Amino acid sequence: MSYNNVERKLELAIKSVITRKYDTIPGHVGHANDSVALPHYTIHSPSSKEGIYDTGTLIVEVEVKVKSDADTSSTDGSPSDHYEREGAIFDAILTSPQSDFVGDLNTSGVEEFTAFRCKEVGRMSGIEGRAFVSTLRLQVICCGSIIS
Repeated sequence: MSYNNVERKLELAIKSVITRKYDTIPGHVGHANDSVALPHYTIHSPSSKEGIYDTGTLIVEVEVKVKSDADTSSTDGSPSDHYEREGAIFDAILTSPQSDFVGDLNTSGVEEFTAFRCKEVGRMSGIEGRAFVSTLRLQVICCGSIIS
């Protein structure tokens, strides 16, 4: 199985978990181009590397990015609406114990996928053009098959 297949399966599993807990704004897997309406979130895996040598496990870096239109985010021009969205989406991943999130990934409906461990590796907030942007970076150990 190619690395991209495992990355794609992880992206789809995370989207499924977020959608079950917070389905107020649209989510996209992979890069969203500039024509995608705001607000939205994207899930993208920019890199992966082999996990435990010769076992098929991968360590995948994944970014969950929330974008909101700065012009319509709130009546006073502050990012308060954006931060509420960010909190709901990131909480869908981070508020439960890590083992619960891994369990949610494994029951997301994505075939031939198993997650073993997930950890937060960073957060960033800023502005891109006229949009508020918040990014959560995760590192997930997973493989492209069912392990029971």
